[in-house]
Amino acid sequence: MTAHSRRVIHLWTDEVSLVIVQRDGRLPSITHWGAPLVVSDVELSDAVGADSRGDVDSDERLEPSILPEHALGWSGLSGIRMHRGSSA
Repeated sequence: MTAHSRRVIHLWTDEVSLVIVQRDGRLPSITHWGAPLVVSDVELSDAVGADSRGDVDSDERLEPSILPEHALGWSGLSGIRMHRGSSA
């Protein structure tokens, strides 16, 4: 992917839609998971591009990936917790 690129994947059935977005080579995020969306590819791409959610403490867009990363501003629990046991 090139800089400032976006890949939108829309998976759907009659009962549900799942929209996954990958921006700028980062891990993908789930933008919509719920009621079926009846939109064209262009309308979906425009809607995803216009979506903006601000964090209370930041002017930056907060969009956690499917594996949230502290390095990108996520302040919640880690997406994966690991422990490496010591060797005795």
